[in-house]
Order: sequence, then structure tokens, then C-alpha cells
Amino acid sequence: MNKHESQYWDITLKTVSENLKKRQMVPFIAEDRKEAKKILFSLLQEGNLVAWGGSETISELGIIDEIKENKSLKYIDRLDGKTPDEFNTLCLESLQSDVFLMSSNALTRSGELVNVDGKGNRVQGLIMGPKSVVIVMGINKIVNDLESAYSRIRNVAASMNAIRLDKKTPCKTTGKCFECLVPECMCANIVLTRFSYVKDRIKVILVKESIGF
Repeated sequence: MNKHESQYWDITLKTVSENLKKRQMVPFIAEDRKEAKKILFSLLQEGNLVAWGGSETISELGIIDEIKENKSLKYIDRLDGKTPDEFNTLCLESLQSDVFLMSSNALTRSGELVNVDGKGNRVQGLIMGPKSVVIVMGINKIVNDLESAYSRIRNVAASMNAIRLDKKTPCKTTGKCFECLVPECMCANIVLTRFSYVKDRIKVILVKESIGF
């Protein structure tokens, strides 16, 4: 980005950070993915049980393999479940983790996190269970208000994730939300997090790059 865009995002990220603090969340600002990765690992301690809810952003950071290979950390991956029952068991075990990694579908300038989920394994970890939640998100997910957040999620994030996961939903083929009620609906659960009930439990790493969906 040019210097004017950079200055704009510096101002915006500072504003968003201050608003996250008001909502009892802990913000971090990373200039790029490399710094975001460094910040994330600084939030992990020896012996931590780490889990994640599935995230293109986390995948793009390339940290999961490093966490798996780190002998000082324990790791739960719900994708290791080969059957629906095994998957559900691992999702429940993830709620007992020390650190739960995820991204958010949208973040308003006033500091509200907005997420949609199909099965709910990602948002359940955000709401309660894990001792600490670390959210990584790029500037592409910052929106002006809740209306913009819902529009972005339904017409951009859900569609891209439906393509990525090969879901049988209208948004996969049209790129537009139809408020569907099909079995593989991506938007079964819509969660607005406007305040961290447990102070400082939710950490948000804001990356000054476009990353994830």
C-alpha cells in the first residue's frame, strides 16, 4: 500500500484498538503477517493446550504445522476426527483448551466482533470454555457498522468459504446470500460479541494486510 493508505490504516487501527479495549478485549497491531505470527506465539506458554476452530486466516499464517511440531505445546485439531462422532468429541475437548485460535468474519470500527458459523464449533470456543481466545484478522474484515458486517459476511465471507469447503449452498454458485435453509447452510449461527465478559480473555491481532476471507 502507498503511504497515504498506510497512514489511513494506522489511524483506523488505532481507533479500533481503543474501542476493543473499552469492550475488555486486548488488541495488538501487526504491520504484516510475519509480525502477527510473532505476536501470536508470544501469547503461547509452555505446556499450553492449543486448539483452533478452523480459519483461512490462521492457515495463511502457516502456524498450525509449527504448533504441531512444537514439543512444548499440546494440540487439538478437530479435523483429526474421521467420523462425525470423533469430530464432535474433539470439538468438545477444544473447549477445555488453554488457547483457542480463530479469526472473525467481521469487526466494526466500534469494536464489535461478528461471526457466522454452521455447526457452531468455532463460535462456541469464542463464547466460553477456552481460557484464552486469540483472534487474527486482516484489515479487509474491518467494517463501518453492524449492517456492513452482516452484508460482508453473507455476500463475501460465506460465499468464499462455501467455495473453499465445497458446500451445497446457493451462495457458492451465485456469490450472494439467499437466506437459505438448505442442510449445509453456512449461516446457521450468527454471533455478535460486543463485550468480553471475562476481562482480557479475548485477544485480537489486527494485521495491516488483507488476509483470509
